[in-house]
Amino acid sequence: MTSIKKAAHIVIFLTLVLLFSTGAWAENKKIDFEHSVCFRCHQTDDFKPSDKTEQQWRMLIEKNGHDILKKIVWEFPGQKEQILDYLVKHAGGSGAEGIGVWH
Repeated sequence: MTSIKKAAHIVIFLTLVLLFSTGAWAENKKIDFEHSVCFRCHQTDDFKPSDKTEQQWRMLIEKNGHDILKKIVWEFPGQKEQILDYLVKHAGGSGAEGIGVWH
């Protein structure tokens, strides 16, 4: 194998490593929220993103306030962040915050 071919293989390999490690390959994978990992346990009519505020979703998802998130095997790198982004973008308006006042 020529040195040019070796260099090309190394570049391709390193590019793939970079894409997989950063999750960039999954950026084109659109979140279909109703069929996401959340609905392995929940039913689609259990909640809507607007049922909670941005702060409540961040507490549940980002800060692992939902204990099961520690055990979930995500379908692709970055899926947790994409689900959180979707929930935050569709979150309800401000209101009383805190565990005791959730609906």
